Amino acid sequence: MATIDKIDNGGAVNLSTGVLTSFIEFAKLATEIVGYRPRVQGLSDKSGGVFARGGDTAKQKQLGFQHRIEFRADIERTLNYCSRERQCYTC
Repeated sequence: MATIDKIDNGGAVNLSTGVLTSFIEFAKLATEIVGYRPRVQGLSDKSGGVFARGGDTAKQKQLGFQHRIEFRADIERTLNYCSRERQCYTC
């Protein structure tokens, strides 16, 4: 909310820690947090696709925003919120 008045061109700001995280790492982390330990395996034998995200923090820094919560802690908070509020949706 602190940046809403600073963006006047309709551009988006993706919030990120800037740390490259694979989707496999994310899946393992999220399932570990909720006490479930499935075998997580990627599909690296398939062509194309995105295997990780990291985020460029330059624009958010330019707007005066810097993350204060580490990735794991934020995933924990999100999963706890979804669990309490039943706000998570599945396909």
